[in-house]
Amino acid sequence: MSDENIVKLERQLIYLFLHDKNLIEEWLDSNLKKEYFHEEHHAILNAIINSYDQNVLLTRQSFNEFIKNIRIPKDRIEQEIIFNKCYANKISENNFPLLVTKILDNYLLRITTENIKKFNINREKRNNTYALKELVNNLQDLVGDSVTKNVLYENIKNVGLDFRKYFDGIRSGEIIEDELVLCGIREIDNTMVTGYAKGTLTLFCADVSAFKSTMMLNIGLNVWKKGHNVLFVPLEMESSQMYKRALARESHVSIEKLFHPKDVNAEEVNKINEAEKKWDNYDSKFYILELPDRTKVSSIKRQIEKNIDIFYPKLVIIDYIANLVPDKKRVDRNDLEIGDMLKDLRHMGKTMGFAVVSAAQLGREALKRIRKHGSNKNKTSINSEDIQGSHAYSADADNIYAQLINSSQPDSLLDIYVVKARNGKKTFPGGNIKASLDISPEIGLIKSQDDFTSPEEGLLASILEKTEETTPTNDMGNSDLFGDVLEDIDDDSINEMF
Repeated sequence: MSDENIVKLERQLIYLFLHDKNLIEEWLDSNLKKEYFHEEHHAILNAIINSYDQNVLLTRQSFNEFIKNIRIPKDRIEQEIIFNKCYANKISENNFPLLVTKILDNYLLRITTENIKKFNINREKRNNTYALKELVNNLQDLVGDSVTKNVLYENIKNVGLDFRKYFDGIRSGEIIEDELVLCGIREIDNTMVTGYAKGTLTLFCADVSAFKSTMMLNIGLNVWKKGHNVLFVPLEMESSQMYKRALARESHVSIEKLFHPKDVNAEEVNKINEAEKKWDNYDSKFYILELPDRTKVSSIKRQIEKNIDIFYPKLVIIDYIANLVPDKKRVDRNDLEIGDMLKDLRHMGKTMGFAVVSAAQLGREALKRIRKHGSNKNKTSINSEDIQGSHAYSADADNIYAQLINSSQPDSLLDIYVVKARNGKKTFPGGNIKASLDISPEIGLIKSQDDFTSPEEGLLASILEKTEETTPTNDMGNSDLFGDVLEDIDDDSINEMF
């Protein structure tokens, strides 16, 4: 089939995409990728996908808006002409399967022909064996046999040799170990052996209005400040609202005042300016992906793929899973739909190289039981089945944390529990099942209780920590260790403190 005829078929298919959202969905789920079309059609296909993700069809007006950033007028005019030609190719939707098959077959034939040419070149430049291996690999990639490409069928001894090479290289310094992606909250980081590694799924579970979004935003900002790209997908709040919450945390100006700018005084304006200046100096990027209406995992994936050259995240935060729409509907089985979405999220992270963080609700019965146990740090009170909605949460997640507002200090402490740690620990330092984090609700800040704002606070805390350890007491019931602790602290530290 001539190139001209294939271009005509592509435009007929694009005509259908301009008129039927269901056909767009079928296309995106098929083996026919956007890259298989001629390059001149890539812009209009990108615009169609962009509109589909907003749950609307592409119009002439929205396409003109989409291409307005094309700087060369001639190229922009050519795209307008292509839109008109596609729109003029009226054809029945019944031809959709035929068009998809023909365009896909033509692409396979065209690329196969190119690979055979490369085979002949490699034979002349290298040798037959090399040329044949390259041809087989390229053709295998062409048919999309991703399962075969990723299969590991290897003697465990050979796997062991690779591991020892890496292990010994790390120890000798010949290999630089990849930096763990950590969230900067000590109690959480200490229970995660792998950190936020690619392909891992971490969930934070809590009651309604128990700082789930706040926790995820704190983790995202901390990871960003440590030099890693972060993508935050707020499914419950607008991007402007999320920005205000992030700015309040960083500037220590209350969220309430940021919603009412006239109440902000001059000193607080300076704090806001300083916080934003610091953000400008970060080499890493923090992106917000705001999608209209409710969205699917596949839509998020397409957005990441579309912008991967601009922004490659190490951590993707989705706030939160219950707000997603399943790609596959399962009649009256929301639990199975959640399971599908969790698996899709983990697979997306594994194949694209990032970790995923999200949240879920705790069930009512679990909340009653937890509150009854109160502040007992050594009594297990949360299990994986306590998560509301689906048992898939506990099966598919790598790490699960439960968080509750501390009953005795609700305005300053947030209690957390490790529900699941696939490769980590289920207890906090000291063997406690529960840990308490400092929280400042007015600015949305969550941090470890070991995070001190000044050296003086850290010095005093170290003194108090040592005095709380197993210490002898005198007849008056007072500790005799305080003086010993002071002896261990050098004079310069004392002078700096006072």
